[in-house]
This record gives sequence, structure tokens and C-alpha cells, in this order.
Amino acid sequence: MPRKRAPGSTKKTGTTKGRTVPRDLEAAKAVSAAVHLQDVLINTFSASAAPRALSAAERSFDQRIRYRVDHNAARRSPLVVSVSMAYEADLEGATVVQIEVQAVALYAFTPGSVSWSADQLDQFAHLNGPYTSWPYLREFISSAAARLRLPRLMLPLWRPPSTITIGGEYRLEASAIHRGALAE
Repeated sequence: MPRKRAPGSTKKTGTTKGRTVPRDLEAAKAVSAAVHLQDVLINTFSASAAPRALSAAERSFDQRIRYRVDHNAARRSPLVVSVSMAYEADLEGATVVQIEVQAVALYAFTPGSVSWSADQLDQFAHLNGPYTSWPYLREFISSAAARLRLPRLMLPLWRPPSTITIGGEYRLEASAIHRGALAE
């Protein structure tokens, strides 16, 4: 760190790579009805800031948030859904702040529950995993920013996207952070 970005380069809010499919609340609901949350834990984390980020605390940073959802595709307990989030801030074209965290949600299946298709498990993981983990991720990113003596950072509430991306990541730009909107 710091990492240079091309002048004027921006990444749009949305998703990258992976297979994008429409959101299917009914598929997610089928799995949701037969599981219960056992635990949410912070699995890994890191935070760093270049010295010039600390001395420029009163300036405006170009901010980005990325997150990714993965799961173990288990058809037995526990279903493990991980949500990895990265916050980055640029100053004068260089990345000067990086905060990364991964939350893991563990879900137990109700005894005697039926098995689900891969699509149903994907829908559940991509819709329920972030919903469950987001408060932990928001708090961690905000606390880490405060410990790095950065300006107060408040991430938006999580909103279910209209499409989910299997094997890709979701991105959020500064304008969406300030509006408080994460997805459509």
C-alpha cells in the first residue's frame, strides 16, 4: 500500500464476474423455513492506512466497498455462509486505506427437513447471508476506521439486490455510500 489507480477510473456500482441470476425470494424462503441461525462470527480481518491518509483526515476520500458471498453448498448441517467485505479509500489516485473483514454465518437445518437444489441454496446464501452478517460487517468497518483515526464512516443498510451473482462480487461506490443505498 498505497496502490495507484488510473486517473479518472471508476468502477460502477453493481456486480463483477460470476454468473448473474434474478433474485428469487421464494427459493430463498424454502431454505429459510428449515434452518435456524447458530452463530455469526468474524473469521478474518485486517486494516491499514498509509501515513498520509492519517494526516489528510479532513480531506475527502474516494471510497469503495466490495463484498462477496460464498457458501459450502451443504445439504446437511451446518450450512456455512461467508460474506467478505473490503472498504478502500483513495487520496489523489492512490489507495491509502484498506479494511477487510469476513463474517461467517452458521445455519443448522431443522431435523427431518428436505434437501434443496443448488439454486435454492445459492438464493438463500446470497439473500440471507448478507442480511444476517451485515450489522457485524458495518460495525467492524466503522470501528476500524475510527481506530485508524479516519473521519466517521457509516455504511448503508443492506438492501437485497434485484439479481444475485454466483461466484462474483458486488461493488458500491462513494455516491451510493453517501446516499445510503446499496442496491436497487
